[in-house]
Amino acid sequence: MKNLVTIKSFKNGLSIILDNAADFTDLRQAVADKFKEASGFFKDAKMAISFENRTLSEEEEKALLYEINENSQVEVLCVIGKNEATEKQFLKALTQLEEHVASAGNMAQIYKGNVKNHKRVEVSETIVILGDVNPGCVVNSDKDIIVLGGLYGQANAGRDEKEGHFVVALEMAPERLTINHYSYHFQDKHKWGIKQKIQPKIAYETAGEISVDTVSREVFQRLVSSC
Repeated sequence: MKNLVTIKSFKNGLSIILDNAADFTDLRQAVADKFKEASGFFKDAKMAISFENRTLSEEEEKALLYEINENSQVEVLCVIGKNEATEKQFLKALTQLEEHVASAGNMAQIYKGNVKNHKRVEVSETIVILGDVNPGCVVNSDKDIIVLGGLYGQANAGRDEKEGHFVVALEMAPERLTINHYSYHFQDKHKWGIKQKIQPKIAYETAGEISVDTVSREVFQRLVSSC
């Protein structure tokens, strides 16, 4: 039988290469079988997922994510286009971030799952959220906020009033964002949820204003050097 699904790893994620001509029902079963067979290898890994070689509808993408969830312990942080430069830069920037936090002697707090139901999260350290911040929710940090998902609620970083703090999100569409008491108001609001195409963004304070850029090593290195 033809191999309908091939799984390859890349840094911090998995590429799922799909047969572009197969019936979707067969393809869905093949994804389920692949992840069931490999569940012991992946264990409870947290990864970005990239579907390649086939254009999927939103419903088809959700169906494949369901099979991954049902047949393995893999926690899908987001769905990305692995070959797009912005996502590659985002993953590289996260690696640099880990090094920066460690070298500064800071302990980053990890929040697993979506922030929902109007929850308010208050931390004194940098916080890494493995999920979305849903509308109506608030995340407050004395240092930095990293959202490995969509930021659709409120984020308030840099409450220690020191320079160099930032907010990073795979999808940046907050209700409100402040850094060191400076605010930034987003004009575009997007429907929240997992997106196939994402635009990782970083917000940071400079000269009394909040700037928002597409994530790049250059932007992140500038922030790190200013700390």
